[in-house]
Amino acid sequence: VSEGRCLSYDELNRRTNQLGQYLRRLAVGLETRVGLYLERSLEMVIGLLGVLKAGGAYLPLDRSYPVKRLAFMLDDAKVDVMLTQESLAATLDSGQAQIVCLDTDWRRVAQEEVSRPDSGVTAQNLAYVIYTSGSTGQPKGVMIPHRAVCNHMHWMQEAFPLSPQDLMLQKTPFGFDAAATEFFKNCAYVYEGEKKTRPVKEQAQYLADLVSRYPIVSIEDGMAEDDFEGWKALTDLIGKKCQLVGDDLFVTNVNRLEDGI
Repeated sequence: VSEGRCLSYDELNRRTNQLGQYLRRLAVGLETRVGLYLERSLEMVIGLLGVLKAGGAYLPLDRSYPVKRLAFMLDDAKVDVMLTQESLAATLDSGQAQIVCLDTDWRRVAQEEVSRPDSGVTAQNLAYVIYTSGSTGQPKGVMIPHRAVCNHMHWMQEAFPLSPQDLMLQKTPFGFDAAATEFFKNCAYVYEGEKKTRPVKEQAQYLADLVSRYPIVSIEDGMAEDDFEGWKALTDLIGKKCQLVGDDLFVTNVNRLEDGI
């Protein structure tokens, strides 16, 4: 679910298979880096999974990053193809990378077979590249193989089990490594839309409003020390599957929440 648009697992599978087939025609294969420069939307997850089905590795390009940083990432990662949308294509120099717009170019993608591409990918191959913040110098690309993703997701499912019937909010910024946890969970998703800067005291209420509209059972988010009551109201709505994380997660507040659940 994304801003009123819905996509079933069957349709998601068909579209990502078609995109994977299309990318194979563009020579995307094992270890090929594909940039994802997209709005937070259904197209973002279609692009991500389509790259993996082609055997390539995706590079998240967060629109909130400075253009200079994005250009460095594209060049440093040696991106061969960039998936984007027509409205964004002209806002970033893709260098030598071939551009595919998932909105205006989809007619060509839709002509591909709906069967899963034979990528030959193994656990040792690259799944995605994530860049550090660069706070101590030049950002550095960290290469994540499929085996690391699988290992992490097996642990997550054991520690925080969700079913295909559960609904999870995907709100972590795309360029942050924790977003992978949300994308690969075995459940359905609500996509928040483009992340907006909100005062601390408004964030919990905003999330509570989303929960009132959708039967969301899992949210991963940081809890601000000065808005305990807001987070308490949120956990009352969705119960024990509210995962509150981050630098502002104080033990005293966790204990207070547990006492009330």
